[in-house]
Amino acid sequence: MNGNSNLTINADYGVTDVVITFVGVLDRSTVAETRRQFQWLLAAGHRCILADVALLDSCDPTGLALLLNLHCLCRTTGGWLRLVAVPAWLHAMLERADLLDMLAVYPTVKAARDGWLHERVLAVARPGSAN
Repeated sequence: MNGNSNLTINADYGVTDVVITFVGVLDRSTVAETRRQFQWLLAAGHRCILADVALLDSCDPTGLALLLNLHCLCRTTGGWLRLVAVPAWLHAMLERADLLDMLAVYPTVKAARDGWLHERVLAVARPGSAN
């Protein structure tokens, strides 16, 4: 994966997930290409995506809407999108937009992966429970 001059997207393919690292600006000028790249990941069968946003310089409302849309796309395929290392400014933006209940936020990739494992264990421990 790559990006345009305002945003670089790097992918680290794991066994059960993909860690996507955003570097730069997620805004109106970068959302179309970012959406295409995520759609490619989903079409290729990658359902569980960790988005490391620590190196984002900025994110406008269009970028925020994209993150929410990507979360919904992942959920419809049986997967998830988890935000990792969210900077304080982006966390405040998510809070103001009342999105913290919808978008899972974790301090580290390990914590996000452990959260997934915890959810899977709970689902197995309580058959029929929702993830």
